[in-house]
Amino acid sequence: MPDPGVRHESLTPPAQDDLPEVFPRTLFPGSLHCGAVHSPMLPAAASSSPDHSNGPDSDRTIPRHPRLKVHRPGPLASTFFVLVAVFTATMIRWALDQAVGDKFPFLTFYLATALLSWHAGRLPGFCTLLLSSVSIHYFFLEPRFTFSVADTEKAAGTALFLFAGCVLVTIFEARRRSFLHAVNQAELLQVTLASIGDGVITTDHRGRITHMNSLAAHLTGWDCDEAVGQPLEKVFALVDAGTRQPLAKSSQPIGTPALLHHRDGGEHWIESTVATLPAHSGPTGSVVAFRDVTARRHAELEAEASLKKAQLVADAVPSLISYVSTDLRYLLTNQTYEEWFERPRHQINGLTMEELLGSAAWEKLSGHVMKALSGEHVYYESEIPYRGHRGKRWIAASYTPDIGEDGITRGLVAHVVDITAHKHAEQALRESEERLREADRRKDEFLATLAHELRNPLAPVRNALELLNHAGTHSDLSVKARATLDRQVGHMVHLIDDLLDVSRINTGRLVLRRERTDLREAIRHAVDASRVFIDQQRHSLQLDLPVEPVWIDADPVRLTQVFSNLLNNAAKYTDPGGTISLRIERDGHEAVVKVRDNGIGIPQEKLAHIFDLFAQLDSSLEKSAGGLGIGLSLVKRLVELHGGSVRVGSGGPGLGSEFICRFHLVTHAAVFAPVESTPSADPVRPLRILIVDDNRDSADLLALILQKDGHLTHRAYDGVEALDAITAFSPQLILLDLGLPRMNGYDVCRTTRRTPQGEATFIAALTGWGQESDRQETRAAGFDAHFVKPVRLPELKQFIATLPLTRTTSHPS
Repeated sequence: MPDPGVRHESLTPPAQDDLPEVFPRTLFPGSLHCGAVHSPMLPAAASSSPDHSNGPDSDRTIPRHPRLKVHRPGPLASTFFVLVAVFTATMIRWALDQAVGDKFPFLTFYLATALLSWHAGRLPGFCTLLLSSVSIHYFFLEPRFTFSVADTEKAAGTALFLFAGCVLVTIFEARRRSFLHAVNQAELLQVTLASIGDGVITTDHRGRITHMNSLAAHLTGWDCDEAVGQPLEKVFALVDAGTRQPLAKSSQPIGTPALLHHRDGGEHWIESTVATLPAHSGPTGSVVAFRDVTARRHAELEAEASLKKAQLVADAVPSLISYVSTDLRYLLTNQTYEEWFERPRHQINGLTMEELLGSAAWEKLSGHVMKALSGEHVYYESEIPYRGHRGKRWIAASYTPDIGEDGITRGLVAHVVDITAHKHAEQALRESEERLREADRRKDEFLATLAHELRNPLAPVRNALELLNHAGTHSDLSVKARATLDRQVGHMVHLIDDLLDVSRINTGRLVLRRERTDLREAIRHAVDASRVFIDQQRHSLQLDLPVEPVWIDADPVRLTQVFSNLLNNAAKYTDPGGTISLRIERDGHEAVVKVRDNGIGIPQEKLAHIFDLFAQLDSSLEKSAGGLGIGLSLVKRLVELHGGSVRVGSGGPGLGSEFICRFHLVTHAAVFAPVESTPSADPVRPLRILIVDDNRDSADLLALILQKDGHLTHRAYDGVEALDAITAFSPQLILLDLGLPRMNGYDVCRTTRRTPQGEATFIAALTGWGQESDRQETRAAGFDAHFVKPVRLPELKQFIATLPLTRTTSHPS
């Protein structure tokens, strides 16, 4: 409840310019230090100060500043105070009366009027003034104890007292108002400084602290009273975060967060500003305002560290990683962008996607980007035409939208992988798979054709053998049967030789025995080799050869093989009674051979693959013409080995075909010495020959043939049996198969060579394996020679006839 003896009167504070500038400092020199301003004339709520003892993060109750009020006594109290004041002044003047007499009758009453005016206000002051004049008139002016005035001088003195008293009441009232306003402003400043979240320190013109609020005290660790008068740098001690050295001028503004050294050794991250207090005679001091940003700074440092780690991870990824804002600008890119676009990262960041990638690329990917910015995760693969040297690249792109807690998309994270090589590899794999399927198809066709080609000669072989069983030795049927056997066996050997030639060419083991060769002679030999087949088909062969020799550097045997295959191919794919032409032309420094027929022709889609290994025309043609599909492939490879070229042309099915071969001409033919005939060899020297083969028919027939030449033979049909026969028969020559049961031919040879008898024995391999690696392996095992099945008997007989009497070194194969 408000005190009934006290009345509250609202007053309007005077303007700040009406106050003496030094009034608060002179009357209350410590009133603006850390605590609140305490005044007996202010209510307790207004003089209280918030507690910052728990630091900037503690809960603080900030008192609300009341409207400025002047507290005065009530009417009764004022009356009492007036009477007491006048009575007291009268008593004091009465006590002084013995000393001063009639002099200074107004002295004590001036003091009473001033006191009542300051304490109780203007009206009590005027009342005190009037009552004091009455007391003075009655007690201290002559004649005393009466209200009459003896002379005009004393009346004038009384009037002057009343005038001076009125002036005094007015002045003290104004002073009282000014004082209360200053106290109120000090309290307002204190409450304001306590309510803000910043520490505040004020200094004088010498840089010494005059005031600091409780938050500043908490952050610096200094007590407010201790800090007053201290240099600012001592209390507000800033430390450089990098060097850990004190900053030179703590009173200067700081553009970036700095470390504030706490008195107990701790540190706070702060941001501060400094303002100078101006005055007419120059700066009177400064105000330093600062706030604790430790939590924010730690969060920033953690964010910076996280960003650096994220950047490091992104830079370690060989693909493109970036962050794109909603205005389509790159805000963050990894190192791969620098490598891709050959620009430093600081020039890339800030560019729009179209500016960096180019308008053509942006046109292709803009739809995906806008879809991601609408909040969808996007993944796509596409070929993008990038600007610059990158050109068209296949990419796999993933766009992840960055959606805030408010559901609004703030940007997107782009992850782009260059998959151009992968796409090319996929294409190459598809093409390889297609080639493999085509090769597999050709393999199946080849195997079927091979079986067909081998069965064809086997049928007449079987029939010829049947004729021999029923015909006499010298009958016409016997002669015809032997001719058929020889022809069909030769056909099978030719097939196998072609296969071996292709294999040798593929492995680089075919060696050409090149010499200066007349191209005409090679063609004539080819015609002779193909004449029988051409005549069987009733074809007409037209040759157009120049009169002069056509010299080239070639292997005549392989050259004959080339043209024989071309003639056979023309005869095979031409209906009976057709026409085949072969002519030689000169074209500058080249000889051109053209083989043309009027046969079934070649479809246009087959022309590009006609020289491929195992290439065939359609199945109906295969059945009618046959063939393994290796002849033309062998032709092309042999011609290219000679440094020439071959191509094919055809008007299409039913319009025939033409093969054109080109060879480099030799300008001058070499002069070759005539080959003299050599005397015939001595009569065959009979030998003991051991034949080892698990094919009993083959071993028995070869034994019979060698026996007809006068040799003594013995047969064995597996490896172990061969070792026993070597001991019992003591052969001079062993014809040894390699693939034997119980013990293979290599082991038989090695075992034999370890015995004294085996060292003197000639051993020749007789096998179906004819590659160079096979020959090297047999030489390493100790064989003297290597023959490939089916063995040519003249070569075998020549080898036997030229064997020396004793074996000293390995015989050349």
